[in-house]
Parts: sequence; C-alpha cells; structure tokens
Amino acid sequence: MTAGCRYSLWFMRRAKKEGRLMGIAPYGYINRSHEDGKKYIAIKDPEASNIIWAFNEISKGHIPADHVRLQMNKREGVSMSRSAFAKAMRNPVYCGKIYIEDYKQEEAYYTEGKHEALISERLFNQVQQIMDKKRKVEGPGGRVLGNERFPLRGLLICPWCGKNLTASGAKGKSKTYYYYHCHYKCGFRFDSDKLNELFELEISKLEYNPIIKELMKEMLLDNYKQFTYDIEAKRKSISKEINLLNEKVANARDKYLVDKLDEEDYKEIKRITKSQIEQLEQEIQQMVSDSKELNIRTKIENALDGMENLANLYQQGDLQTKRTIGCLIFPQKVEFDGKGFQTPKMNIVAQCIYQYNNGLGNKKTDIEE
Repeated sequence: MTAGCRYSLWFMRRAKKEGRLMGIAPYGYINRSHEDGKKYIAIKDPEASNIIWAFNEISKGHIPADHVRLQMNKREGVSMSRSAFAKAMRNPVYCGKIYIEDYKQEEAYYTEGKHEALISERLFNQVQQIMDKKRKVEGPGGRVLGNERFPLRGLLICPWCGKNLTASGAKGKSKTYYYYHCHYKCGFRFDSDKLNELFELEISKLEYNPIIKELMKEMLLDNYKQFTYDIEAKRKSISKEINLLNEKVANARDKYLVDKLDEEDYKEIKRITKSQIEQLEQEIQQMVSDSKELNIRTKIENALDGMENLANLYQQGDLQTKRTIGCLIFPQKVEFDGKGFQTPKMNIVAQCIYQYNNGLGNKKTDIEE
C-alpha cells in the first residue's frame, strides 16, 4: 500500500471518529460540504421518507423484506435493488450511528454520527432482530409471490412430508388447472380455488357477535396480565445473566493483570462478552418498552373492532391484504390436511374468539409472545 493510500484511509477513519460519514451518501441522504470544506451528509427526500416507511413496515414482522422493497419502489423517488435494500436495512447510519472498524490494537465500535438520524435506535434494533429471526427460521409468507390466485402460497405446509407448499397452474386440453402442491416427490396437491374457499370459511369462524365484546376484552386482559408477569420473570433472569458475564470479564482482567492470561485471550474474552451483554441489554430495553406501550385496553378494543368484519375484509382485499391477514392470524406455518387447517400457534385475539365460538370461552389460553 502506498503512502498516499495509507494517508487516505487514516483521514477517512479520523473523519468517522468525528462522526462524519465519508464516501457516497447512503440512500435517503446526499453529500454536502460546509464552508470550511468538511463534508457531511444531509437528508434527501423523497428517498428519506421511503427508507423510514420501509423500516416501519419491516418492524411489523408481517410482510417479507423484499415485498416491502417492491412496495417502496412504487413510491416517489429512486428505486432500490434487492441487494442494496438488504444492505440499507443493516446500515446503522439510519439510526445516527457510524461503525468504526477495528485497527491494530483498537477494537471495533460504534460512534454517534453528526448527521441527522432518520429512525430511532430502537426501531433499527427491532428490524435487525426480525431479519435475523427470518434468516434462521422461515415464517409464514416468507417469499414474495405475486399471483392473485395463490394468496396462501408461503403460508401452508404439506400434511404428508411437512415441506412448504407452493402453487402453480397445469395446462389441460381445454383449460388451465391451478393447484397448491408440494415441491417434493410425495405428490400432495389440492385445487387452489377450493382451498382458498376453505380458508375463507376458516376466517369466517373468527368473526364474533359484538354483544360479547366486553367478555372478549376481559379474557384478553387476563392473558395480558399473565404475559406481563412472565416478562418480569424473564427480565430478572436476563439481569442475572448479565451480572455473571460482568463477573467473567472481571475475573479475566484479574488473571491478565497477574500474567495468568495473555493479552490476546483477554481481549477475545472481553470482545465476546461485551457483545453478549449488549444483546441482553437490548432484550431488556425491548421488553420494558413493549410493556409501556399504548393503553392495552385501547389496543384490545381496536383489535376486536378489526375482527368484526374480518371475513369480508379478506374476501374483498387484494393479494397483499390477504397475505397480511393470514400472517397476522397464523404467525406460524399452517398445515392443510385436505379438510381443515392446523397450526401450532394462533394470534391471541383470534384464539380467544375461536375458542368462544366453539363453546370453549372459559378455557385458559397461553398468550402469544
């Protein structure tokens, strides 16, 4: 590396430490210069509004990230490719942070940027958790598929082999036949129109008589109280784990000071433990903020209002509306056995209504986390 290149890298690193992002501004920002010649990034609309909208949509956890990108590209402003969008959703610049890479004896870290953040750090971390989770476990609606005939593709699993069901059309002599079917050699398939009708019938079972609205509210409040109790127990458990990790670092430091642990091992222990502590602290912050959100009674009432006409909303909705409703009610994959639908987990509001409609209103339910 030439002396000029080394100086350039040193200059860019120093600028980052000062909170100034060097290079081409990310989507939603534009490069500018102060009167003294120092460069900075400023907000650029409508792209900035687009990226804020995208983070908020992904944070809901109901729609795949690439589906959000496609919807965003229909808005005003420059469109984004799949890879550029994925990179943007991981960029801490949007929450006001700048990443400083490790260099020689200096560990990597984040510093506060001098630019104006587009989103909160909490929203950024929430999106990271959702994207990490979907990378490990594919949830319902995990693929972006645009055929109006197949609103359930990506939501269903095969009852014969447990694999994901896809859907397609097969040309016959006089017309095309459409099926939900398995990718694999097990051979399961089912007429898509009939299956869609059965799912609409299943949705209709979740409508309720407004007369029992107050009873539904009390049932859901009971579940919420149990949920908040579990949160406090989990918070105490995480706090205990953080204390143990801090003790681990302290013990490693003591050994390092008396030459019982070399410098590289100490730094590695410190780095790994610091990352674990930060992740646990974020979990606590998320739990605390979730428990302090809007008045729970108001949220329950809004949810019940939305369920009153759910079947009609589903039938009249476009592809995105149907997929969103399906993912909201069934946060995990649904198994269709040829007659009905089974799922290990149902949205708590839908679960309470379903149980009541089936004469099980007095049965306890476990709240969805």
